[in-house]
Amino acid sequence: MRTFRAFPCASVLALFASPLLQEAYASTYTVGRGTGCTHRTIQAAIDAAQANPGPDTIRITRLLPYTKQALRVSTNERLDIEGGFADCRQAVSDGNYTVIDGSGGATEPVFRINADTDALVRMRQLTVRGGDEDGRGYGGGIYFRGDGILEINESLITANTAGYGAGIYAEGTGTNAELVIGNNVQISSNTARYSGGGVYVEGLEMTMIAPDSWIAFNRAPGVVNPQTGIHEGGYAGGLMVLSGARSAHAYVGSSGIGNAGPIYFNEARFGGGVAVVAHRTVAKLHLFTTDPARPLRIRSNSALVAGGAIYQSSPGDGYSTVHAEFAFIEDNWSPRGGATFSTDRGTSLRFNDGDRHVAAMNCPFGIVCGGIIGNVAENAIGEATGGVVESSVDATAWFERIEFRNNRGRNLIRGLGNGDGDGFIDISTHNVLITGNQTREHLIATDADGWDDKTGYFNLIDTTIAGNLIGSNSVMRVSNKPGHPANFHRSIIWQPRKRTLEVSGSPFNVFSVIASETISLDAGREALLADPRFIDPERGDFRLRAGSPAVDATSVNETGGTRDVFGLLRDRDLVLVPDLRGIRDIGAIERQALLPIVLNADFDADFHLWTNVNFISAWDSTQNAAGLPGSGSVKVSQATSQPRSYGLSQCIHLPGPGTYALNGWGRSGAGGIGNRDYLYLYWEYRDNGGEDCNSGIPDASGLHFLSNQPTWHKPVTPALINVPYGVWNDTASVKITMVVAESGITYPPTTIGWFDGITLEPIP
Repeated sequence: MRTFRAFPCASVLALFASPLLQEAYASTYTVGRGTGCTHRTIQAAIDAAQANPGPDTIRITRLLPYTKQALRVSTNERLDIEGGFADCRQAVSDGNYTVIDGSGGATEPVFRINADTDALVRMRQLTVRGGDEDGRGYGGGIYFRGDGILEINESLITANTAGYGAGIYAEGTGTNAELVIGNNVQISSNTARYSGGGVYVEGLEMTMIAPDSWIAFNRAPGVVNPQTGIHEGGYAGGLMVLSGARSAHAYVGSSGIGNAGPIYFNEARFGGGVAVVAHRTVAKLHLFTTDPARPLRIRSNSALVAGGAIYQSSPGDGYSTVHAEFAFIEDNWSPRGGATFSTDRGTSLRFNDGDRHVAAMNCPFGIVCGGIIGNVAENAIGEATGGVVESSVDATAWFERIEFRNNRGRNLIRGLGNGDGDGFIDISTHNVLITGNQTREHLIATDADGWDDKTGYFNLIDTTIAGNLIGSNSVMRVSNKPGHPANFHRSIIWQPRKRTLEVSGSPFNVFSVIASETISLDAGREALLADPRFIDPERGDFRLRAGSPAVDATSVNETGGTRDVFGLLRDRDLVLVPDLRGIRDIGAIERQALLPIVLNADFDADFHLWTNVNFISAWDSTQNAAGLPGSGSVKVSQATSQPRSYGLSQCIHLPGPGTYALNGWGRSGAGGIGNRDYLYLYWEYRDNGGEDCNSGIPDASGLHFLSNQPTWHKPVTPALINVPYGVWNDTASVKITMVVAESGITYPPTTIGWFDGITLEPIP
């Protein structure tokens, strides 16, 4: 006789509710033909799984052609739908996707999934194509609706059409609804007649943070209404994020494929890459990097009307927000808002403002933490028509620790008022580098088409503007809202031969600005007319030289960021530099150390930043004494009867008073004793040398002997240059010149010598 142990009722219920027990009773259905197959059609396997309580798995082989598919799933449990099986006996997918094709059948999505609360539908190793939902219908490849979760991994969603959400349409009916786009998912080449070419999410949370997934080559062209002639739809070639009664959130952190990024080469009328539209509640897009080697990029998207990469609007009472953390918007195009376009009250675009996702990687130190790069705001015939970043009617755009580089448009940053003096534009840059951009009009224009509305609100903080090609006579045109004065603090605006500012409204608050024109700022001593002395502006290097007037030149008059555009520490008090006004540098980039004072001193690739005085100097990769191994040196040579040959020279502005030691490496030719040339460094010190270090006669000069040996030699004792404390000023300078003196033994004489590792260092 069999006996049974009694369990309390609650314990029995808990046992059968256990996920482990449910897993043990999970059923597996195989679709195909031959040994081990349980079903011939996918729909039959789905129906069997739905009739069976508990989690189920459907494995779909590649034995049959799955065409004319219009599959329906309705569940409140876990269901795994897997492809990639060669036959029904295979227990593990081989990675070759199973193709499920909707073409030729009913004008329906390939998958129509309704998932109630607690449902989890997981799909992998599938190619979903040929979905053709007609008219204004929703979902071409996959239609998903409910309060459950849809997760897709290792799949291709392609060549589907619909009115909305051609690749995937996902709508939440409750707070648990979620769409998860996992690893190796390609949503490509889908077309939505109205909106959401790749993915359309409404009222739910979407995450796309696993590696190697993208939304690419999708379209949302819109439709012309034959009765009205009005173009309808056309939003979001790649991703549509829409809120209504429920909020919608999209978290995108995938690296995409290669370096293309997760939102790539999509096309629409509004929002080529992404459209974030809030009818009510909140519609939010959060961009961030999960792989520092492949930062997030929204790249090469296009919009025929506005918002090449991102379009934002809040036509109702909602809030459309985009938060970008270590993200780049690159090479996008649109007539207005080549990179981003924001309209309506309640839209905000923020870069690196501290709102972080748990999966977001920190920005590495030493590089910018994002950028708006290479975007174009022009019409189809190449006319610059809008702003690269364009905002209007109470839109907010805040930029922290990024660069604007190599963009092109009517303006770089463009703000438009609503014409009634009520709403205003809120635009701020903090620790931002703006360079290499080309504009037909002003670089920055707030309230550009409503000059008398005085609705602009603009902050330029710890920012560098330099090296841009500007069509207007002025760099900026800003309308200042009464009671909200714009702030120009600790910034460099260096655009020679351009007026700095056109302003309407109340005066600006200017503090510690260096500009190429200062009268228009009307700021007295707070606006300094002085060359900021960038290291190498010709090659886009806008770091400050040691002798820059922007180094240790200001204090922090309000709460300021602790790191510069490269993430390096602010307020670095450099030894020797007089702290006349503070220890923070002006501009986007903080100089981290006093040395090196001589630029390109080791000639590691060329002799750029030196002046080739008589064009008798050449970079020589075969000789090297300093810097990287095999990095080369400078060879000075010519056949001449002159006693001295002058090679390269460099103008150096001194960062402060004190005694400087000049030295370097030299090597003469290989002639015999008495037949080797002599190498020197000739220096000239001037109390007021001007920007070229040659104003007036030298206050002191000297010739420092380096070598006359056929091997590299550096003198033990350097030349000393004294700069008195009472004499030093911002134009105190030293000019260094390489000299080779002819020994005069052979005829015709040939002067030859090599230089490397030139240093000028203060003595403690």
